[in-house]
Formats: sequence, C-alpha cells, structure tokens
Amino acid sequence: MHSPDVNAVVSTVYHLPDEAATARFGALLAAGLKSSSRLARLSPNLPTTEVLPPSPLAGEGPGERGEAAKTSSEPTPHPFLPQGEQGFNGGLVITLEGDLGTGKTSLARALIRALGHCGPVKSPTYALVEVYVISSLYLYHFDFYRFDSPEEFLDAGFGEYFNANALCLVEWPERAAGCLPRPDLRLRLRHEGAGRTLEASAESPEGGRCLNALRASAASFSATPGPR
Repeated sequence: MHSPDVNAVVSTVYHLPDEAATARFGALLAAGLKSSSRLARLSPNLPTTEVLPPSPLAGEGPGERGEAAKTSSEPTPHPFLPQGEQGFNGGLVITLEGDLGTGKTSLARALIRALGHCGPVKSPTYALVEVYVISSLYLYHFDFYRFDSPEEFLDAGFGEYFNANALCLVEWPERAAGCLPRPDLRLRLRHEGAGRTLEASAESPEGGRCLNALRASAASFSATPGPR
C-alpha cells in the first residue's frame, strides 16, 4: 500500500501554451523520473536526458501510427507481483487523464523519447499497449479508450504488466477503474485557450520525489499549487 510522503509536493498545475511546451515538459518529466530510486533500480544505465522538444518522425504525426523499433503485444516475462494496489510496489505507474486532444499521447511520446527510445512512438489506441525496452527498462504504454468496461483489463491479463520491473504509462485509466494499481503520479490535462494545463499529483512517496524534482527543473513554466 502506498503511504503519503509529508515532504512531497502534493499537486502542481503547469500551463503549457503549445505543443513545443508539451514536448519540453515531457523531457523534464523524464529527468524527474530519473531521480526516482525505483527507476534507478530498474534501469541504472538510462541515458542523460537532453531537454529539447523532440521533432516528429515520419509517419508519426498527430493521430497517426508510426513504427516503433521495439514493440509487442505480449509482456516480457518477469517475476510477477500480486495484482492490485496492495501488491504492486516495485515499479512506477503514471496515469494520463484528459479529454480527447488534450495532449496525452504527445506528452507520453516526448517522455518515452527523453528516456532514450530513438524510434517513432506509436499511439496504443488500437493495440491497447505498446512495449519499449530502453536499456534494461521495460516501459509499457497503455491506452484504454476503447474499453467498454473495466473487466476488459482483467480479461486481457494486463495485470501482469504492472510488476516490479516496469514503468507503466496509462492513458484513459478511468476506463479500467477498480482494476489498475494506484499510480505514483497522476497527470490531468485540460484545454486552456490554444494550449493546455497539466495538473501533476503525487500519489506515493516515489511520486512525491519525482514531482519535487520536476518542480525544480520546470521553473520556466508558469506553475501554481494544485488543489489539495
């Protein structure tokens, strides 16, 4: 069970005026994640993050599906932990919430690239999950938009992906409510004029450390404390 961290930043709202800002934020988030002791344990040899907005690759525009260098629809075998909030405490889980077009996949794409993946990043809308192996890190990018009920998460056996050796990014987590482990970080995106706002909330001590590191590195963004 996750326990609160009194020293963690609970929630911060960032204002992202355009796609370039979203991409830069994803790179800063990757740098914050690398401060996590869990991520360091999962993959101590991740490359240093270069905080630059990634340029789109061929076949990878908004709503398009490029080819990832390392993808699969099956999990890589691991010593699985029990499924559910109380059993999952080894890897990292980040959920991305928001309406269509708020930038969830754009943010995930920038994060995955900044962690060291060099190829295109596919939207997992149709495959439900895309798998990336970065150094010794197994990163699973989920999109549950097409779920009709949370039970589809269980039927697909996705609980096995949430294990001690994984970083899981989850779009549309509400479509699997009650089945997902509790996240370490919750990222909520909303439309705001021509841009968007992003509320980052820590849900675990590891999430709090990542959010503190992110707050220190994202000083160039307009930010306000989030609701408690």
